[in-house]
Amino acid sequence: MTSKIISLNASQHALKAVTIFHSSTAQLTRTFTVDLKGGSNVLEIAGISSQVDKESPRIYGLGTDARVFDVSCNTKLGNAPHQNNTKNAALIKKLEAKRKLLHAERDVRQTEFDLLDDAARALAQEKGTSFDSLMDTFVARKRNAMATVIEMDEQIEEVDRELWLLNNSHKGETAAVVTATLLAKRDCKVEFQLTYLVTGVTWQPYYDLHATTSEGKPSSDVSLHYCANITQSTGEDWTNTILTLSTANSHALHSLTVPKVDPLRL
Repeated sequence: MTSKIISLNASQHALKAVTIFHSSTAQLTRTFTVDLKGGSNVLEIAGISSQVDKESPRIYGLGTDARVFDVSCNTKLGNAPHQNNTKNAALIKKLEAKRKLLHAERDVRQTEFDLLDDAARALAQEKGTSFDSLMDTFVARKRNAMATVIEMDEQIEEVDRELWLLNNSHKGETAAVVTATLLAKRDCKVEFQLTYLVTGVTWQPYYDLHATTSEGKPSSDVSLHYCANITQSTGEDWTNTILTLSTANSHALHSLTVPKVDPLRL
């Protein structure tokens, strides 16, 4: 019996929730919806952080029409494309081309600005040239050239900012692949959750105390806010994700494995 191969990319499916532990580890939960055929289905989920714990991937919520036969995780994919390098590649290439054009235009306008002084001196020496008319033209051209140079500098700065955000928004590699074999009773559509642990995540608490008013006077009410600084370098995008901070240690989750059943002999 042949198996249906289903290729998925984690970045294209919702990251539902993240629980961050004090042990520099986080549990990620992603939601997937797939069409299964009756029988064996092999899911290959790429784009998983290379810092994943290989023993941690679990699949939940399949319902009654399908069940999990096997789950494995491969983090040693030497030829796998790094999502960190390919993500937003087309947009980055477009912005870099725009940056080159802006620099070229700026150089042209800067050269024009510099040459106007020499041109003005040469024209001033010609007989019959109206000095007032020359100065009006000279000043207008200089202002126009300088305004263009300033505008180019502002646009280049904005492009540099966009490039920095694209290149630094997803630190780390996402070259791991989770492979799961699902057995379906019949052709069906299922939604399930994939959970896994990743390292490269930290959170530190801090407190924000408000004891004065906006005018600097003592306040009758004191408010204490409990906040956190979160840092992650998993390579995965956590935008608009529900975050839960836990003071527990993720090591407890490692013990949540299928117990080994030893044979009994009579």
